Amino acid sequence: METFEQKALDAFSEIVINKAFVHNAGFGSRAIPIYVREWIISHYLDDSAELNELARVKIASFVEKYVPDKSQKEAIKNQLFEQLEVNILDNFSVYVNLAKGDRYLHIPFLDDDTASITPQIVQDNEMLLSSGLWGVGTLYYIPKSDDNPRGQVWMRELRPFQLANLDPAYFRDARKNFSTQEWIDFLVSSMGFNPKVYSERQKVLLICRLVPMVEPRYNLVELAPKGTGKSFVFENMSRYVAVRSGNITPAVLFFNDARKTPGLITRFDSVVIDEAQKVKGDSSGELTALLKSYLESGRFGRGSAGSIPAEAGLVILANIELDRNKRPITEEIGLFRVFPNFLRETAFIDRFSGLLPGWDLPKINKQTPSKSIGLKGDIFGEILHKLRGDISYRDYVKTSMELQNCDDMRDSKGIEAGATGLLKILFPDKDPSEEDFYKYCVNPALEMRQRVHDELCKLDREYDAVTFKSKYPDDFQCNHRLVRFVSDKDIESIDALNRHAIPEEPIQPVDQEEAELLAFFGEKEVMVKTAEEEPHPISPSLKNQKEALSEEEKLIQTGENAKLEFKSTLRWNVEAKRIGKEIEHGTLKTIVAYLNTDGGTLLIGVQDDGSILGLDLDKFSNDDKCLLHMANLINDKIGKQFIGLIQFGIRTISNKKILRVDCRPSSTPVFLKNNGAEEFYVRSGPSSVQLSTSQFHEYSKKHFR
Repeated sequence: METFEQKALDAFSEIVINKAFVHNAGFGSRAIPIYVREWIISHYLDDSAELNELARVKIASFVEKYVPDKSQKEAIKNQLFEQLEVNILDNFSVYVNLAKGDRYLHIPFLDDDTASITPQIVQDNEMLLSSGLWGVGTLYYIPKSDDNPRGQVWMRELRPFQLANLDPAYFRDARKNFSTQEWIDFLVSSMGFNPKVYSERQKVLLICRLVPMVEPRYNLVELAPKGTGKSFVFENMSRYVAVRSGNITPAVLFFNDARKTPGLITRFDSVVIDEAQKVKGDSSGELTALLKSYLESGRFGRGSAGSIPAEAGLVILANIELDRNKRPITEEIGLFRVFPNFLRETAFIDRFSGLLPGWDLPKINKQTPSKSIGLKGDIFGEILHKLRGDISYRDYVKTSMELQNCDDMRDSKGIEAGATGLLKILFPDKDPSEEDFYKYCVNPALEMRQRVHDELCKLDREYDAVTFKSKYPDDFQCNHRLVRFVSDKDIESIDALNRHAIPEEPIQPVDQEEAELLAFFGEKEVMVKTAEEEPHPISPSLKNQKEALSEEEKLIQTGENAKLEFKSTLRWNVEAKRIGKEIEHGTLKTIVAYLNTDGGTLLIGVQDDGSILGLDLDKFSNDDKCLLHMANLINDKIGKQFIGLIQFGIRTISNKKILRVDCRPSSTPVFLKNNGAEEFYVRSGPSSVQLSTSQFHEYSKKHFR
């Protein structure tokens, strides 16, 4: 046992937990935050504080009973339709529409935001009206009638997930028992990471992710390659953090004028926009204007809502590519140049307090998860939330911090806010040595704001290049070089952005344990090995290639049947002469039908008459890009939990490449996601047929046992 673990047990006793339990408790791929998982685990631990077999059985039983898999959504809805009560664990929340005189219950598992709830439950659980509340809800359905024009789900009872409590004063006092290094290791372990695999600088970078949770209106950007676990902390540390990706609208973030309901900014401590490189701004420019106004003043107005104050910080997470030296490929010309237009506006970027260099953090691997003692997630999240309102830390920073070359108010305020947040986390007792205060609080905050300032200089000549200095400069400050404005003429072509990039690696198969680990830390692109696979199944050896080719040729000669289908292309619409989502949908429909029936093989690049067309029309730059695209389609539209039933790889016939996809039958229903709906297909002869809801239930009773 590490020294920090023993001190943590002595100081915090029952509110710490062995973080390894989370990975060994049998939650599978269920989408439950760590702080909820740890609460469930703690409920079933005996006095020995060990996760024994009996505890595992009880936890598995709880999960099976109250936490259905997402693929069971339609089955749950059908139970409600048949007038059966349903008990599920979910993150419930309530929205009030004063204009319509309605109160709505949001049930994430059912994707339903029009359900109803009894007034007493809301009165007893006020957190439903703010950040939401995890708990086991008892639901029932009232069908349509003359008095009830639309069917509606109701909540009859709520057994809330009870948050543990810790006085921040005790947290501050307990800090005195730890050395600074022990405390840092304890914090990193509490976040779910193994402190042994990170350098001191990397540990501090990890802890910087917590600053928006503990300091009001601290706005952070983190840029990193895929697989570094950017969103993991934000999704799992605190119920006061909202993570969103995809289409981000003013109604979602600020105020929904149609429903008269507040947006995320007013209800959470931090709002995180994940995969920001894919976000599309609204054409009206309203989103950008609202963001700039709010980030500057902490207030906004929209529609019928007047000037609304809020304290939430905004966090932007985005993927970037690295060069062969593990540096961002657009570092010289500007890290934000590859982003959507609304994220490239300097007036917007200037509102951010810091840019965290996530490229300096290692990728997730089997050694990443903590195997040590750490604070329970709900406790840690509550402590961070309670420390937000303590202004004494800001006063400490203002009177103790000395900076040079930092005259701009936004620069100084950004560093001040970052240093205050780190002081709250690392030295809650406000008793660091002067050198430690600069080393662990001021200098990391200065570096993050310096990076923001540098990017502004690259994008706009109106910003003056400068090097911020603290009283105790670190290596970053001593080695910092002034940057210059980069005009469009300086960028020869868009190819310049990628000429030093490392080619994107194809997805390599991993075992089930590693796949679950990567998914746990937010890695979406995972291919699971199966027992039948070669060590590198998508690149068969030359020794076996001849046998593989002859097998495909024999299959083609037999013609299409119930377990064999040909597709001319993966994504190219031959008639329309363009890439078409409808073509991808046809391929995925066949795969889902195979999984729901008796399995089968799909050959892509082969026409209906058996002639070889090849994959050239799909316009992939190389085989790996094609395979990566296929893996992403399966993960996004079918589900990563089924990837182990699907093998696919490139084959060559008559000097033309085709894509072979082999599917094994699933023991549970598989649905295809399409425009927000879920479709169920089976094979009927050589065709894939979609079943209606009633047909699905009849089929399921006979096929899935």
